[in-house]
Amino acid sequence: MRKYLIILLIAFYFVGCKANADFSVGKTDNTVSCPKLKIINASDNFNIYSIELPNHNISPLEIRPKESVTFELINGMLYYDNVIVSVSYGVTRGTGNVHTAYYKVNFSDGETTVITLGE
Repeated sequence: MRKYLIILLIAFYFVGCKANADFSVGKTDNTVSCPKLKIINASDNFNIYSIELPNHNISPLEIRPKESVTFELINGMLYYDNVIVSVSYGVTRGTGNVHTAYYKVNFSDGETTVITLGE
């Protein structure tokens, strides 16, 4: 059973990310390039606690004011255009004062999509 789970996880990895092959002049590049998501917290007093998009739930998380983090989306993407990304933020987690901002963005394999909160 464990063997099948490992094979399934490997298959999801390769289905979600496209392999690049360049056969010109005998050059071969078989690297896997997944899209990346960079979250910038430009606010002065909010922490970012979670990020959600199709096929990805990045939580628990704490991105402090004036910090940024880049995530490689290795779970693959269900689609690349007009993806809704929700970013939950607040002063302190667990106080009921957590808000959610929604962003509609596009992704490309090997490229970094940037979302800035507080701009």
